[in-house]
Amino acid sequence: MSTFWKLDRNIKGRDFIVGDAHGRLRQLQVQLEILRFEAGTDRLFFLGDIIDRGPDSTKLIEMVNQRTYISILGNHEAMMIAGFEDLTSIQLHRTNGESWLFELPPPRTAKGYYIGQKLALGYTIRRGQYPDWTYSC
Repeated sequence: MSTFWKLDRNIKGRDFIVGDAHGRLRQLQVQLEILRFEAGTDRLFFLGDIIDRGPDSTKLIEMVNQRTYISILGNHEAMMIAGFEDLTSIQLHRTNGESWLFELPPPRTAKGYYIGQKLALGYTIRRGQYPDWTYSC
């Protein structure tokens, strides 16, 4: 997987950008309802930190499909990955994000790790007709 994605503009719908959802799916859903978000045509870009602190970290990380719901790697996802790869980093993640991940059964824990590894480090979205009209993150 590339660490920097280049995405074409969305010609079917709208693009929305949100930062730091931190496991608060219901709050996000309310905002998307207000905006009349259409999952079939619109896209939602997360600026990382989709997990930790709120009650729905697992649901949010599973929601990211990199087609309609797209996310880059935030520092909380990086801490989650570090906790899997280096056991000395587990305490850092627990301190900064609660212990939700370590309470999951192993298959869901592994799935969270796998999805976290697939997140890009950044992306450019073509916004207009011309290649130089872009938004980069």
